Amino acid sequence: MIVGMRTIALFFVCFVSMASGVSAQSNLCEPYSEPIRLQFETKRVEPTYNTDVSIQDVRQLYTVRGQRISRAHANAIGLTYAEISLELGAATRSVPRERGGYCVYLEEVEADFGFDRVDVYVGKEYRRGTCEYRTILDHENEHVAINNAVVRTYAPKVRQAIEQELRKMRPIFTPTVRTGARRAVEEIRQRMAPIMKAFQSEQRRRNGAIDTDTNYGALQELCLDWDLYRRMSR
Repeated sequence: MIVGMRTIALFFVCFVSMASGVSAQSNLCEPYSEPIRLQFETKRVEPTYNTDVSIQDVRQLYTVRGQRISRAHANAIGLTYAEISLELGAATRSVPRERGGYCVYLEEVEADFGFDRVDVYVGKEYRRGTCEYRTILDHENEHVAINNAVVRTYAPKVRQAIEQELRKMRPIFTPTVRTGARRAVEEIRQRMAPIMKAFQSEQRRRNGAIDTDTNYGALQELCLDWDLYRRMSR
């Protein structure tokens, strides 16, 4: 059986923190007089291919990544691992108030959305050049292509969501300058939770579409000798 080629292990590094003590107290601060600038970048990386690990190690990698083992993943003979994140940074301007404290204004926000790393593993028991190796690799590359496509689809949506939130931002009152920038970024990060959740759901849906018993059966028919896989799956 080739069902072990259900190999998606997507690790999403989307830090969505709950803001603690963050409040936009517009009654204490003058509203924004200029729009907040946004520098948005879509991160892309080339996948790294590893054929030096055993099938058993591939399965262990899946558990180490913190993913729950399903029947298919317990028989994995390859693995695609992607770290995708939304990283936020900001330049701020702080205005002291006469009665103490500061009004913190965002001047520019930098947002990096996309891949931090993509690792593809094929069990070393399947030698390069064999039909089985090529079939496993082709399947993993399908997952790479799907991940790239979802990031391309969602990058404009993520950018638009950030732009919308920046237009609604209010100055943040804070007792110290040091905490102002961090609180402003955390407020944006919290507001990005819905779009990032939608992104993750779409990514899982598209990847799951090729990890089906029907697809595994079709892939199995492409090669004649899966005996090694059958022995490893017992």
